[in-house]
This record gives sequence, structure tokens and C-alpha cells, in this order.
Amino acid sequence: MKTYRNPNPSLWSGRRAHELLYGHQWVHCLPFDPKNQIPPQSFVWIGYATDVGVKRNQGRVGARWGPKYVRKAFGKLPIHLDLKRKCFDVGDVGHVKSLEDIQIEFSQILGWSLVQRAFPIVVGGGHDGVYPHAIALQTFLKSNRPKARLGILNLDAHFDCRNPKDQMHSGNSFSKLMALEDPPHCMFLGIREEANDKRQFEFVHQHGLPYFLLESCQKPAKNGVFKALAQWIDQVDAIYLTIDLDGFDAAHAPGLSAPSPRGFSISFVYKIIDLLAASGKWSSMDIAEFNPKYDQDHRTARLGASLIYRAIHQLDKNLNFRSKS
Repeated sequence: MKTYRNPNPSLWSGRRAHELLYGHQWVHCLPFDPKNQIPPQSFVWIGYATDVGVKRNQGRVGARWGPKYVRKAFGKLPIHLDLKRKCFDVGDVGHVKSLEDIQIEFSQILGWSLVQRAFPIVVGGGHDGVYPHAIALQTFLKSNRPKARLGILNLDAHFDCRNPKDQMHSGNSFSKLMALEDPPHCMFLGIREEANDKRQFEFVHQHGLPYFLLESCQKPAKNGVFKALAQWIDQVDAIYLTIDLDGFDAAHAPGLSAPSPRGFSISFVYKIIDLLAASGKWSSMDIAEFNPKYDQDHRTARLGASLIYRAIHQLDKNLNFRSKS
């Protein structure tokens, strides 16, 4: 695989302990091999280490280093879960200029993890990773549950529904997905009006895609966000959560490709994670657009790690979290 790199054990370090207490002790580095087998209900960490799509979308580059720093931040966190639960870092795709080649190999690794009945945790990298991530999930579902409906929940300031006829980039994954013969069911939370041009709003309305603006997500219960989300969860069979960190206020996430002075709260995203974990339908997640070049005091790296931490621990409470996938 020409875009693939083995996992780097030196990234997983932290406080020393004589028993398993911290993330760096819990995560096992496992170079990818399609012949490998891992226990079901494991977590698989995959780095989408490219910002070619960000550059194509006229964004500031640097997100290709995101997976490295989120690993470092997560490794220092304490672990409070069933120690029978396993986690494997299988390395990164990226390191070349061909985004198309990267996405092909990324889909292969992701597909392998789904066949293993594992829960993929993808750290980017640009938000263009949504497209191959969704394709891998659709392929897996068609082979195993042909009637299953894939839902994608996008927590983001942007629709990423720019012209689907353009070359793949970080701003048109969802419009390209809508062009598929069997498009996934998508929902958007945290959209900022000033971050999307009118053509993207027109595209979303044309395709009947549900969304809530950031203002609604700031008082989600009052504005019916959680009620609408619960209804959407009932309509799908497998859920892929994608979190673009530029949906957060820059005070929490300064290290971004496109920072903003306003965004949704961490407590709001935690609530979403809790709801998905309790649904029994959550199949995979990713964290995108972290740009370490512009981070301050590792705030954004720690935010990304804390979101993954919350997801892992909430899923672990649901011992059969893969039983419906």
C-alpha cells in the first residue's frame, strides 16, 4: 500500500504505572494486514493523515499532522472501562499527493475493521475523509445487511455540499454522496449561515436534508434538536458520526483549518455522543480538520482526545454496542 504507514509506538506515551491505567498502555500498535484478526467489539484507531483536500478547497494546510497529536493527547488520559475491551492503532494513510489513492486505501482499512466487528475511530486530516468512510460503510452494509439504512450525522459549521462535479476536496463530500444511486441519510447540526454560501443552502433544501443552525444548537432542548435527532435515529439502522472541529468556538479549538469566533459547546457534543452510544446503532466516528500548526497549549488536540474518550467510555457501557451492526 503506497499511502500507508505503520503505527508509531513512540506516540503512545504518558505517566508510568505498574497496572493498566492510561490510554497509552491500553492501545496496541498493530501494523495493518488484511489477514489480521482482532476480537469483536474492539476499537480500531486509523489516521487519515492528509490535507490535500483542504488545500484543494483553498483552506490552510497542516491538518495532515492532526492524527499524531490527538494520539499523544489521548495516550495521557486515564482509562475507566472494561479491560477486556481492546483498542488497536493500525497506522495512517496519507503521505502522498494523490487524494484518490489515499481514499482507496483508507476504505480498504476501514472495511477490514468493519468486517472484524470493530468500531473505527478515524482522526484526520481533512473532512474529505467523509466520502471514502461512507463508501466503506455502505459496502459493508450491502454485503451483510442489504436493507440497512446508513445515517451520517455531521457536527459541523459547514454543509460541505459544494459542487459535486468538482474534483474531490474537503468541501464537497456530502454533495458527492448525494449523487450516489443509494445516498445515505444525512443530518447536519451546528451549521453557521455565514460559513455557507446560498448555493449550498439551495442544495440541502433541494435534497430535503435536515439541519439545525448553530443558534438552535445553543438551546437544543428548547429548539427541538434532540427530539429531531431521536426521530432521525429511529429512521436509520447504522450511524456514522463525523465531527468537524471547526464547529467549535475557536476558544476551545484554535488549531483548525477554518477557525470561528463562535460554535457549539462541548457539553452539547457530549450529549450527542451519549445519545448515539445508547442507540445501539452507532457504527463508526471520525474527528476532522484539526490543524496542529495553529494550536495553542494543545487545546484542540486535547479536545479531540476528550471527544474520543467520551465515545469509547459511553460505548463500553453498552456491552452489545455492535450487536445490531
